[in-house]
Amino acid sequence: TYSHFQREFANSEATVALAWLPSNPLCLATGTGTKWLRIYDLRAPYKAPKSVVAHSKAVYGVTFDPFHEDRLATFSEDAIIKIWDLRQLKDPVSSKTLRWMTVADSTRFCR
Repeated sequence: TYSHFQREFANSEATVALAWLPSNPLCLATGTGTKWLRIYDLRAPYKAPKSVVAHSKAVYGVTFDPFHEDRLATFSEDAIIKIWDLRQLKDPVSSKTLRWMTVADSTRFCR
């Protein structure tokens, strides 16, 4: 066993959701308790991740579109689901505000 960290990929913010990029298992998307969506490339541990403030509250879900490898969805306590394009992470390509909020533990794409 190791008695210390081998590498640190993030600061001390809580990661509350994560998903591996289906087309690249060395890249990881995370949603944080501090509203961020971050994309880490584990091959470049000292490079800053692609990041965007994704929601106004904690990001509780991150899932990839199985039909479009550059697209992912996030959902949050702010009752909004957002669709993102990894090639241009500045703004979501779509969002949907829910009329009521329920406890959700996952989001999935469907046909």
